[in-house]
This record gives sequence, structure tokens and C-alpha cells, in this order.
Amino acid sequence: MENKETNSERITRLAITYIFVFVAVFLGLFALYFHFTTNMSVTWLVQLLFVDLLLLILAILKPLFDITVDFFKDIIKNN
Repeated sequence: MENKETNSERITRLAITYIFVFVAVFLGLFALYFHFTTNMSVTWLVQLLFVDLLLLILAILKPLFDITVDFFKDIIKNN
């Protein structure tokens, strides 16, 4: 399986992954800050942390998705 990925594609993929991670970490800190500084309910905090967890999972699974897409592209190209 040949992978001729350019540097700009690598940088773009890395930037998207870092954006997912940054937003997830920011949302987690945001949720904890507002939980401790206001009297909002715990359900609000839990809901925001589930969104945070979802973003972190997406950031982890994105490279696996990219590898799978490249694999299927190579299969289609060879047929």
C-alpha cells in the first residue's frame, strides 16, 4: 500500500486533530470553572463533559479513520 501524502496534507490532518483536542480540553476546563464558580446543576457539568469526552474520542479515532479511507482508496485504485 503506497501512501504518497504531501507535507501540507500531514500538517492539515495534524492541525485538525490538535483543534479537536484543544476544544475538548477547553470545554473541560470551562465546565469545571463554571461548576465551581456558580451554583449551576451537576447535570449541566456532566452534559458538557460528555461533549468533551466525545471530542477527545473523535481526536483519537481520526487517524484510524484516515488510515481506513486511504486503504479503501488504494483498493479502488488497484482494481
